[in-house]
Amino acid sequence: MIASVTGTTAAEDWRPALDAAQRRHPLLRAAIFVNSSGMPEFYEDAESKIPLRIVDGTLGNWESEVEREKERGFDWKQAPLVRCVLVHKANEATLIVAAHHSVSDAAGILFVIRDILQALSGCDIGLLPLPRNEEELIGQHQSTVDSLQSPSNHTDSPIVLPSTFRKDDGTPIRIWRLRLSQEFTATLRQCARDEQTTVHAALCAALVTAGRSSIWRDGIVRVFSPVNIRELLGAGEDCVVCLGAGAQDSFEPQRPADFWDLARFANEQMGNQKTIDGAIRAKTIWESVATKDLTVEATANVVANVFARDMMVSNVGVVPFDTKFGDLTLETIWGPATLGGLEGEYNVGVATTNGSLSIVVTSYLPSAFLLEQAESILMDACIKKETGAR
Repeated sequence: MIASVTGTTAAEDWRPALDAAQRRHPLLRAAIFVNSSGMPEFYEDAESKIPLRIVDGTLGNWESEVEREKERGFDWKQAPLVRCVLVHKANEATLIVAAHHSVSDAAGILFVIRDILQALSGCDIGLLPLPRNEEELIGQHQSTVDSLQSPSNHTDSPIVLPSTFRKDDGTPIRIWRLRLSQEFTATLRQCARDEQTTVHAALCAALVTAGRSSIWRDGIVRVFSPVNIRELLGAGEDCVVCLGAGAQDSFEPQRPADFWDLARFANEQMGNQKTIDGAIRAKTIWESVATKDLTVEATANVVANVFARDMMVSNVGVVPFDTKFGDLTLETIWGPATLGGLEGEYNVGVATTNGSLSIVVTSYLPSAFLLEQAESILMDACIKKETGAR
């Protein structure tokens, strides 16, 4: 996750703020070990410090630093499972927070960024207890037998092949980004509402349509959307993972030509994933396969089938807190910028800060003009709607 901040700071001021955020969130001091039963557990290393690398912002840009960080990975046996890069100028800075996905989801890292900025502005951010894990939070809820036996499915959905894991051939990771204006973000939100769909579904439809001109052509395009169930489970501001089963859309070439029909199709495919029943179904499925005897090969096979995709669109939504921190302003959140290691994947991170929607694409493959074309498609669809044209 990437945070662009305006206001005057000294580079050395960020270290104590980062330390304060690490003290606040227990999993920012954690590593993983395998216990005597063969199961992984977190353990605390209270002496660990989040690595902070400082880059002169007059000499570099944050995209190249994210590309560099994405290549590094983590040793899950060494705490902490997070590190930061600060691209610093006197009156502006960009903070890059790279985290192992076991300790947090993107929404959790948003609150970590907020806590760092609060500490930087002189606030006492306090301490949080060890968060309950997603399984415990889901376990508080009850579900009817009928709902568990009746998962949402689409019998007319096409059968698609599983993904495969890519082999490391030295191809560098690439980052592309685009920020919509506040005015157009507001227009898009209103048009999506009027058309009985969502901004997320409209983005998926626009990205698929744009990608058909050069990337996917006439094939089926599989789009995976992670589902944030943090609020549903009452996870609050913890740095922890709270994700539901996710939604898988399969866009066929013969799908509706009308843009808003395509966006409504995308929204319908997402079904009822953002519900307690959907979370319980996902938990039940994963518990049936995630045993201590699961091999690396079997795990890879599960991931390649369940998360088969050509594109993932991770939308953290509207930044859920005030973006003013004393004399500092959080101007833009970018991300999540992530990759799953699958062949041919394009991963799209979406966030809305100060009324403006930002999009970042991470991939090993070329993506020239994908975001610009998607923006043009969205603008054209909104203009046609506002003028009554089809």
